[in-house]
Amino acid sequence: MAALLGLRVRSWTPGFMVRPRVRRRLEFLKVDDALLVAAGGASVLEEEELRLACTDRGVDVLGRGEGELRQVLERWLRLTDAQRLGEERREEAVRRLLLLKDTEWQG
Repeated sequence: MAALLGLRVRSWTPGFMVRPRVRRRLEFLKVDDALLVAAGGASVLEEEELRLACTDRGVDVLGRGEGELRQVLERWLRLTDAQRLGEERREEAVRRLLLLKDTEWQG
């Protein structure tokens, strides 16, 4: 999970050192998602911000256009909507999406 979140860890790094970093990154995504939704979604981001937001969520941005990335980020925000899912199910959805390529996301 740490590697999927862009955290640099070695294979020998003990779990007790990695888990807090993963929790902080997941908390960051929670706050960032809420701020994005409140601001109006992916459509309000500049292209560079959009690419960074997608990268933060484990989305491969190389060779992909701005329109496609906006659709991917909007789908992420819809699939992880805390108001619709509740907090516990949202966390499960985030973990599931991070483990899949965005082309495999259902919904």
